[in-house]
Amino acid sequence: MTALVPWSHGDVIQSAGEYAKWFDASPSMERSRFLRERADTATWLQIIEEYPRCQRAVSRNSTISLEVLERLRAARDFGVQFSVRSDDLWREAHPEDAGPFDFDPDEPVEYDLTALEREVLRQGLLQWGGPAYCTEELAVAMGFASISDLFTDGDLIRAALEDSHPMKHIDWGRALLATEIVFISNAVGAGLDWEIVTGISDSETLKIIRELQRHFASPVIGRAFGTPYKQPR
Repeated sequence: MTALVPWSHGDVIQSAGEYAKWFDASPSMERSRFLRERADTATWLQIIEEYPRCQRAVSRNSTISLEVLERLRAARDFGVQFSVRSDDLWREAHPEDAGPFDFDPDEPVEYDLTALEREVLRQGLLQWGGPAYCTEELAVAMGFASISDLFTDGDLIRAALEDSHPMKHIDWGRALLATEIVFISNAVGAGLDWEIVTGISDSETLKIIRELQRHFASPVIGRAFGTPYKQPR
């Protein structure tokens, strides 16, 4: 990869190309800090236009202007839309659009994911067929009606991921939850065998899961499935 230009905290982002290089760099504290720095509106708009993959990171930057937010609001990626609608500046300017948690769990939405992000989610569903060991209770906790439903719906979700099709909020949520469990648990999931059966390293998988957790904006637990905890009176 092309060498990154050194920078100091507080520097203004000068170029769209340099921002894209930092976005594509391996996760690190330095990368995270750089992506949170300021840029002028013209630079942000150039980043959005020339490097659409960077939109998710731009949408999380607390320094972007209302003009940039308005451009991002039209993004097809639901995670980007959610970030915009959650922004204080946007909520003040557009109170009528400031309800990001009001959604239909069965509404199909898109997330603009990388090929590897999609592959991690696909493997997260596939590995429940072995070496993972699911129970009926765990399948229900993950949002499926049964183990059989995990396999049946899991196949449909994997196909949608492979073809980059929109999916319901509930399916994005189930895919991520199933992946989180099957990756880390050695009691019921792939655990120590994950790298062997998927060909994806533990370190790379963890980075991807963390990014997906930041990006996904489908709070389905307690809404689409599961009973939320209520404080006793």
